[in-house]
Amino acid sequence: MDVEKYLKQVLEEESLSNDSSEINYIRETKKEIEKKIKASFDKSPTIRYAGSCKKGTMIKANYDLDIVCYFDSEDDSAGSNLEEIYNNVKDVFGEDYSIEEKKSALRLKSKDGDDFHIDLVPGRFVDDSKTDCFLYQAEGEKNRLKTNLDVHISHIKDSGLIDTIKLIKVWKNVIGIDIKTFILELLVVKLGDKELSLEESLKFFWEIISNDIENISIEDPANSNNDLSLLFGDTQKELLSSASMETLKLVKEERWEEIFQKECKKNNIIYESSIQSKPYCPYDD
Repeated sequence: MDVEKYLKQVLEEESLSNDSSEINYIRETKKEIEKKIKASFDKSPTIRYAGSCKKGTMIKANYDLDIVCYFDSEDDSAGSNLEEIYNNVKDVFGEDYSIEEKKSALRLKSKDGDDFHIDLVPGRFVDDSKTDCFLYQAEGEKNRLKTNLDVHISHIKDSGLIDTIKLIKVWKNVIGIDIKTFILELLVVKLGDKELSLEESLKFFWEIISNDIENISIEDPANSNNDLSLLFGDTQKELLSSASMETLKLVKEERWEEIFQKECKKNNIIYESSIQSKPYCPYDD
């Protein structure tokens, strides 16, 4: 098998064209959300794409639409504090949607419970530069998280490892591993080498994860003070290491299709997760 050719084929199959139904849906959904928010508050917030849509790491098999809604630092039209902003934005959509409250996001679903895979993240800019922002935290010791959307986006987009990230996301989707995409992105960027071929890059990633994951740490590129241990702790490391070891067995036997095709996975590999739930990460799809 020409592995490099096969991996490029997987990427092509998982790509979304600019005029695809999925991308058109994303555009129309953003317009609807933006219109509703702007009609509800005295001042218009900054409304932008986030997550895989903005980073260029979206795959057809599994994606969510992440939209941020950031109010100016001195704008109290949506509330005087982060909790009020979070709840008031939630109320805007409460009449038309069923809302699932996450740690920092609002998951929009139909009144019948159908999941639209849309996460809306309200927040407030720290100052007039409109770079850093604060997000409300419904859980944990702190009730706010400081982050920066542009830093997250550039950290991934400028890595030179977009294709490797997308293939790792396909892998995650096929095996059903329960770990945040945000964590996988950070790991690929930390461990990766953009000079490697796709085959070499994937094998290098799985080998390090299999053999040395206990010594690997990651930081939030937008704020090193943010604690990622709940997203990348012992349980997640064990799960990821085990999955990588099993995958390397298939690599050794040149069974690449079974790594990236769900119908093969059902018959050959079973990964079970003991993780029930984890905190929401605002830039995860």
